[in-house]
Amino acid sequence: MRIRKYLSFFIRKFSDLFYDLSIFLKKQATFIYPFTSINNLDKQISLLLPNILNNKTFYIEVGANDGITQSNTFFLEKKYKAKGMLIEASPSLYEKCFLYRSRENIIENYALVSPDFKEEFVQLIFGNLWTTQVKGKKNSLEHAKKGAIRKLPIRKILGLPSDRVYKFFAPAITLSKLTEKHSINHVDLLSLDVEGNELSILEGCKLEKGHIKNILIETSDYKTINTYLTNCGYYLVKKLSAHDYLYTKTN
Repeated sequence: MRIRKYLSFFIRKFSDLFYDLSIFLKKQATFIYPFTSINNLDKQISLLLPNILNNKTFYIEVGANDGITQSNTFFLEKKYKAKGMLIEASPSLYEKCFLYRSRENIIENYALVSPDFKEEFVQLIFGNLWTTQVKGKKNSLEHAKKGAIRKLPIRKILGLPSDRVYKFFAPAITLSKLTEKHSINHVDLLSLDVEGNELSILEGCKLEKGHIKNILIETSDYKTINTYLTNCGYYLVKKLSAHDYLYTKTN
């Protein structure tokens, strides 16, 4: 029995070592190559907005995930020592932002909403990079599954439980209330990746104040978003991918 006890203890500690090693390796990989966006969005930003490539830049990333994976702001921190605010609705991913991002950042666990939203919490379905509101899409469950389920067969080979999606509640707030909470009066880049809730979040930004200079937004409803941003005094700089658009505030 004693041998089994010590063997079990050793295996558990060994697994902890692998977990810590994976965190270390993921962070070290960014020293080699700090661009982690999908579709080279970060590289395109660096070419189109050279004025934000400095340590005075302040960014906000909504849908920050773990802070590194497909992040549109990580390169600004890593290469240029910029800082900002990361907002992630999923508690598990929110906690990872503290592991992977600088302590200079503000990190918040919220689901952003429009000013008309009166509930205290928002119900979402966890789908990792495809986490979405339950009522936000007719096929929200299937949408979340596409982001949560890993295609590598390692779990099946090891006899581990399959990946799952699950419902959870996140505290609701508008972006304007968050910026007021932290006395933020200027944002050089707002990055929005919120799986279909772009308009609601933009409505809660108080864009009329003019404090947000550039907006990078992923959306499948370009016509609606473009009309809204144009009416708020923004113009399209460039379409960066099939569903990513970069806007700048007109002077």
